[in-house]
Amino acid sequence: MKKYFSFVLLLMLVLTLQNSSKGKKILLAFKGQPNDTFAYSIISESFSSQNEMGNYSETSTDFLVNYEFQVQSVNDSNVYTIKGIIKKIIFSVNTGKEEITFNSEKGAENDEASLKIFKRLLNAEFIFQLDKKGDYVVAGLDTKISRIFSIVRLPGNVSKKQLMQFVFGTFGNAATSGRLHDIFFYPDKPIGAKDKWKEESKEEGMTYTMSYKVAKFKKNKMKIVADGKSSMSKDLSQKGDKTTYIISFDGTMEMEYNIDTDTGLMETSKAHNKQEGTVNINSGNSNTIIPSTNEETTTVTKI
Repeated sequence: MKKYFSFVLLLMLVLTLQNSSKGKKILLAFKGQPNDTFAYSIISESFSSQNEMGNYSETSTDFLVNYEFQVQSVNDSNVYTIKGIIKKIIFSVNTGKEEITFNSEKGAENDEASLKIFKRLLNAEFIFQLDKKGDYVVAGLDTKISRIFSIVRLPGNVSKKQLMQFVFGTFGNAATSGRLHDIFFYPDKPIGAKDKWKEESKEEGMTYTMSYKVAKFKKNKMKIVADGKSSMSKDLSQKGDKTTYIISFDGTMEMEYNIDTDTGLMETSKAHNKQEGTVNINSGNSNTIIPSTNEETTTVTKI
């Protein structure tokens, strides 16, 4: 009888531990301490295409960047000041006509003048403050990039304007801030197993409508999945220019986040975005509509 009673207690304990997350709701938040250090690897694969009056073109980009993060301080309102450092860069851009590759671990193989831009970005530092809502603004990278371009002399066959657009669009403050959303993801309310919610936002002219669901919550592990739609209609025409440029895009998104609830740190995440639309160019005498597609998959892994 005593053995049977002990077995029942043990079984009840196991069931209690297994179901400890059922009905429980938590507010996801970063819970680091000053001097904490952690690192992430981000891989992005993108593809875009355009068809201008029968002239089809496409561009594919494979991109990897590793970041190290160091917690500098936390104030009484739980606002963290965090330093980020770019530790590794690998990318390949293929336009169909030419391919540019860079690997920060290959040294002399990357000694072309145009690629020295990226060599100088290694160990570049930036700062951001992270609050309990997961809001932040990255600072320091735009200044670093501008300084690099003022030092490096580019060969005559390289368009400085186009290269700057690529570097700022990949490593600048705004680009890095957007990338960090795949690492520091915190809903603004407590959530638990099977919870669902929707969010709407607007960023740089793009409207997003997302549906989220807690797919799994066990012990200190939470899996959140999401899907949604995006849309944009924006006039890019320059003031005083007789030619107008209007872009219109609609897209779909799928995301998955796997989070350690004890630390608030992402373990892995994956996002897939696909957009299709048109670029409408009207010069008064002619009107050109260019069908375009953009597709991107981003994977984040804690290392």
